[in-house]
Amino acid sequence: MKKAAATILSILLILPLASCGKEETPHALYQAAVEKTQALESYEMELEMEMKMTAEGMTVEIPMKLNIRIARKDGEQVRRILSETQVMGEKIAGDAYFEGEYTYYTSPDGNYKIKTEEDEDSFGPLTDITVTQLDEAFSPDVRMTEDDDGNRSFTLSLTADQLPDAFGEIIESMTEENIIADVTDITLTAVIAPDGYFSSFAVRFKMPMEMSGTEINTDFSVVCRYVDPGKPVTVEAPDGYRDYREKSASSDPDETDELPSV
Repeated sequence: MKKAAATILSILLILPLASCGKEETPHALYQAAVEKTQALESYEMELEMEMKMTAEGMTVEIPMKLNIRIARKDGEQVRRILSETQVMGEKIAGDAYFEGEYTYYTSPDGNYKIKTEEDEDSFGPLTDITVTQLDEAFSPDVRMTEDDDGNRSFTLSLTADQLPDAFGEIIESMTEENIIADVTDITLTAVIAPDGYFSSFAVRFKMPMEMSGTEINTDFSVVCRYVDPGKPVTVEAPDGYRDYREKSASSDPDETDELPSV
């Protein structure tokens, strides 16, 4: 009897140690989700971006929605990005398809294609946000929560140097020679599903600026949601895209800097 009691007691003492060894930290969970997401051959994302600018008592909000579908065709990656931006009450929609060395733009004003290296593939970095390694951002203070459905989430505080490249390009485009800007209050919130894929993530930051003596406060956020990660995704090319006329990105900047309206 004493021997049995001693055996039970030793098991009870060992169990907590075993469970501690298997406990997933936010860092380990994030790294595993990065690797699993990187391994996807195809996926679909819904992005909602919003920029709110306040200056001299006036506020302007610029929301933007993106649907990004990525898959492989003949061994190479293809993408199609549908966008909708609202500026001063006007909606501007766009359609861009990436295949091989070209980006194909679909517009009722005329369809055309541009060599991707000339167009600089500005949407490429947006699809790489979640695969950015953030080892230094994980401190012992990072806490992970779990909801009733088994989704685990945590929030990281980042420095400007740790921002994914896509946001660095956005900041650079907004800070011209006559603009003084800073980036503060940067956070990244990741939600990881029970199957180990990213369910969603959000990046938010503030960017106070000074332009020609005027102070402008900017709040920026992007929320990305994966649509059924792990489920195969197909990307349909626009009808007749191979017949699109070719043009150079430098030939008419007004037409090629933004996705065309549709």
